[in-house]
Amino acid sequence: MVIPQQPIEQITKAGLLTTSVAVVISEELERLIPGLRLQVKWVNDLYLGQQKIAGILTEAVLDVDNPQWGSIIVGIGINLSTTKFPAELHDQVASLQVVDFDRNQFLASFLNRFSNLNATYSSGCYLPAYRQRQLLIGRQVTLVCGSEQVTGLVDGIDDQGALVLKVADQKLRTFDSGEVTKVKW
Repeated sequence: MVIPQQPIEQITKAGLLTTSVAVVISEELERLIPGLRLQVKWVNDLYLGQQKIAGILTEAVLDVDNPQWGSIIVGIGINLSTTKFPAELHDQVASLQVVDFDRNQFLASFLNRFSNLNATYSSGCYLPAYRQRQLLIGRQVTLVCGSEQVTGLVDGIDDQGALVLKVADQKLRTFDSGEVTKVKW
């Protein structure tokens, strides 16, 4: 999905769009599947227990002719029908294939809500719900950010959707990108 022609101020808040999409997907799936409770692994993975069921990729693309404008591209992958995973991923991923729900209704309701996100996501209005779903709070993680590898205790999510880590010297460090590669469950 593409959100076209955004001013640079919106482009710099793409992390808030990722958090908003995570909340909307979770809420819509939970609405259609009674008893389902999804959590988020910062910044873009949806989990059922300790198994990943979905991922979100948000990317900003600047307009070459006018760098004050750009577009935001959002890609979403949800394990809806996959039941067989490679052996090395068996304990790490899950699928909603075994759950009976109306996938068309999910898609319609999600797209309806997604179409309204452009007007609201940059306010951070989805952050409280995102923080409530965050499964990393209080856990020790290893984050890879570029060539740097940082281990620390997840302290929270800041107002821009960035991960706040308490590192070895007890200082707080904020990361707006990176990949959590290890979690001490």
